[in-house]
This record gives sequence, structure tokens and C-alpha cells, in this order.
Amino acid sequence: LMKAVVEEGANIAKKMGVELGIDPVELTFKVAKDTANNKNSMLQDLERKKRTEVDYINGAIVRSAQQVGMEAPLNEALTKLVKAMEGVRWRN
Repeated sequence: LMKAVVEEGANIAKKMGVELGIDPVELTFKVAKDTANNKNSMLQDLERKKRTEVDYINGAIVRSAQQVGMEAPLNEALTKLVKAMEGVRWRN
């Protein structure tokens, strides 16, 4: 899933004319491995019942896709899932 999400974002960046200059999948897996013992900021936000930055990360990919006539179904699904989790956390 992580690979597919990153590839989706990379394809949108390419369509927008952004030259990444690195292999985004390889870099993502390296960062994930190197930070495996860390608690990421979105999880910390959810635990603290705060709004996450998902709109500025995955949501931005969805909006960028729309600007170039593409879709980003994986990033859209992740955005919706995290937003739903925010709602659950705020109610409890």
C-alpha cells in the first residue's frame, strides 16, 4: 500500500512537471525503516485529539491531481480515513 500511495503521488508530480531527482519509493522505505521506532506526527495528533496535517499532505496530492486532470484514489482514501479518525477521537 505504501509503495502504491507514493507512486500515485510521484506520477502526479511528474504530470505537473516536477522532477523528483530521486526514487521516491526507495526514499520512503528508507525513511520508514530508519524511523520505525518513532511515533509519527499524525498519530500523535490523533492521540492528542488535535487536527492532523493530512489535508496538507495526502489532501494536497488529491488537489494537485485534480488540477492536472488526474485522480488520486489512494491518497483520497487515506485522507478520508484520517479525517474520520479525527472525528472519532474528537467525540471520545
